[in-house]
Amino acid sequence: YDPDYIDEWDSYTTMTDGIIEARFSNPYHPNDGSWSSGFLFRHSGSNEFHVVAVTEGGWWIHRLRTGGSDSTQHLAERVSDFISTSASGSNHIRIIVVGSDGWLFVNGHYVEQLQLGGWLEPGSVSAIASYFADDGIAGRSTSFQLFTIWSIAAAP
Repeated sequence: YDPDYIDEWDSYTTMTDGIIEARFSNPYHPNDGSWSSGFLFRHSGSNEFHVVAVTEGGWWIHRLRTGGSDSTQHLAERVSDFISTSASGSNHIRIIVVGSDGWLFVNGHYVEQLQLGGWLEPGSVSAIASYFADDGIAGRSTSFQLFTIWSIAAAP
């Protein structure tokens, strides 16, 4: 655990369009501290990516970064009743990515359409935890299962 870095598990898969999913286990009760888990995708440079994550407060966020930390665009941030926040809970997150559109599903429920037009470059896909600087507790970790990526190629 390092509060200055995002916990990232790179899939070593590059894609522009596709389906990304995994089930993330909540690391601890929200009263113990903040946490977040989700995905970086279209990650084509050290500070060039989309991020979609869920948090201990039942929020989901979508951010776009196209350069340094001052280039972060807050594209969406909303509460969802479909996000599990209990200490023993988990969240299955699925994102469908096609061109400038995306669709977010949490625990089998459609949550919202994502606007992905700000960054269409192909890039890697990573499962993440502790996206925000104050997330995480030393000695505690977020586990995930069934991290799956289907790349969709454009028709000729």
